[in-house]
Amino acid sequence: SGISGTDGTSGLSGVDGLAGQDGTSGVDGLDGQDGTPGIDGQNGTNPVGAAIAYKIKVNMLGGSINGETPISNVWAPGNVEIYNTQSGWSEQDWNIERSNNNLTVTHPLRKPVLFGSATALNNSNLFTTPFTGKTASTMSIQNSLDDSNVKFNAITGINTGGATSGAAYVIITFFVEQY
Repeated sequence: SGISGTDGTSGLSGVDGLAGQDGTSGVDGLDGQDGTPGIDGQNGTNPVGAAIAYKIKVNMLGGSINGETPISNVWAPGNVEIYNTQSGWSEQDWNIERSNNNLTVTHPLRKPVLFGSATALNNSNLFTTPFTGKTASTMSIQNSLDDSNVKFNAITGINTGGATSGAAYVIITFFVEQY
């Protein structure tokens, strides 16, 4: 038989391929929906100890408190009308009595009136005068010992800067402590 041939040589290894490129980023997701609105808060109240205002519109005639219709209106804090000459009182335990040029206000506040002023009409002017007297014969504020009433003394055109003839008015503004 014939002679066998020799084995062939092995081939060379192939070259490694190049690395692939990075992929692109994904698309951002959609924003979520807005939440529901919160509940409105409550209005605040006056802090305990704050001074709150009441007003009395006094009818004047010839420089004195009108004897027939002394009071026109009364307002509680927030300009809430609690008295007018047509319908009377809308709140209980209030009353106003006139004696000459003095007004005694019975009230349910159970607090003393701390201070006050009178704003008086005189022609086209309004003059505001504080109650600073210290006797019943001067323009003063006189609280009762049990805080059930207060007297506003000597409300006249001369004392308030108001008109001394004809019809006019004085607005008494007084302050008590918030309870």
